Amino acid sequence: MRTASWIFGLIFLAFVVGVFWFGPKELSPHQNRNLALIAALLAGVFGVFLSGGIVVKLKVKGLGQRMVTQAFGGAALFLVVLFWWQSGLGPTDLQPGPQFQGGKADLMGQARDQATVKQVRAGDIDSGGGSLVGGVDEPAKNERLDLKRKIATAAYLRGEIETAEAAVNEILSEDPDDLFALNQMGHIHSLRGKLDLAEKAYLRVLELATEVGDSESEAAAYGNLGLVYRKRGELDKAEEMHGKSLEIEEELGNKRGMAANYGNLGLIYQTRGELDKAEVMHSKSLEIEKQLGNKEGMAKDYGNLALVYQTRGDLDKAEAMHRKALAIDKQLGNKEGMAAQYGNLGIVYAERGDLDKAEEMHRKALKIDEEVGRKEGVASNYANLGVIYEQRGQVDKAREYWIKARDLFANIGMPHTVKEVQGWLDGLDEGEKE
Repeated sequence: MRTASWIFGLIFLAFVVGVFWFGPKELSPHQNRNLALIAALLAGVFGVFLSGGIVVKLKVKGLGQRMVTQAFGGAALFLVVLFWWQSGLGPTDLQPGPQFQGGKADLMGQARDQATVKQVRAGDIDSGGGSLVGGVDEPAKNERLDLKRKIATAAYLRGEIETAEAAVNEILSEDPDDLFALNQMGHIHSLRGKLDLAEKAYLRVLELATEVGDSESEAAAYGNLGLVYRKRGELDKAEEMHGKSLEIEEELGNKRGMAANYGNLGLIYQTRGELDKAEVMHSKSLEIEKQLGNKEGMAKDYGNLALVYQTRGDLDKAEAMHRKALAIDKQLGNKEGMAAQYGNLGIVYAERGDLDKAEEMHRKALKIDEEVGRKEGVASNYANLGVIYEQRGQVDKAREYWIKARDLFANIGMPHTVKEVQGWLDGLDEGEKE
């Protein structure tokens, strides 16, 4: 009996030492649980044999004294090792769950990365004009087009994309070179994940604005191109575009445009892991938005700052910021912003281990993103729901949602994100082989 206990003791010791020295630095939740169970079982068997030599004055009718002692000893050591292994004090670390953090991406808005990129303005580019040409009443035409611009802007903000698109198409049918309509169509394409069409629209705005010397529209075009490149993972190119936009906005003294670019640059720094620089940019943006009384901009900045705190592990501060942003977005009826904050709150709850609450938040975000037709948001929520299922050990469900996310990101044209999600799927397959 003593020989067997020593053998199992040495096996258990060798197993733990092996994990310390030769095992992976980080494990996914289900891999960590499997390893913990193996270690606890080995320890339990060791406990059975070890406690077999313990003599206690215990009488249990129908059972031998030694058998009861062995059972208690094995069970006790099994539970102790299982708890120790999964408490964070064991030899392995939990791999941080793959997550898409962020906000939204539209010309007035945020960027999901389910983070919060602020785009440059949507509704302040005007066609102007006011004379009679070819018998057409130009003042009346401009008044009609201005009304369509207001309808498009308001509908887009409320998430009524088809209404916004219809208004934009009416403008373009009368004036194919209307800067506002081209700009807004770029937003709609971007929202739907059609990045090539969005880029084409923004490049046309840039071309026309440069021809007529419209610096404000030129700055807007650079800023929106920056958002397209950022979605594609081309961070250097995105930074270059936002830098050009910011330079023009500073020359014009356009504080709202400056705030938008500070926020967008902050997201680029955040993606690169330069959190201090990101915080400075988002704080600059927030300060300006407060001066202007721009609640929509403030909501995006609160959301972006929350992501910085979230990345640093300050979850309480992150949650408070996300809830500030959510309250404003609800007040404004900004569906995209609401979806962004629900998604980000889901990530906060997941990091705390409250998976039921996390799932609830991601499903709220998913519902809104599906309603407004925002493919990137839908894909991000699929990915994050997959994370939750993976943490619960529901590998098949995790795979199902990650495949959906991967395919949708591929459809949008985000190869860097496709590669990331495919890496998670490969990790699942490797975990099952083990």
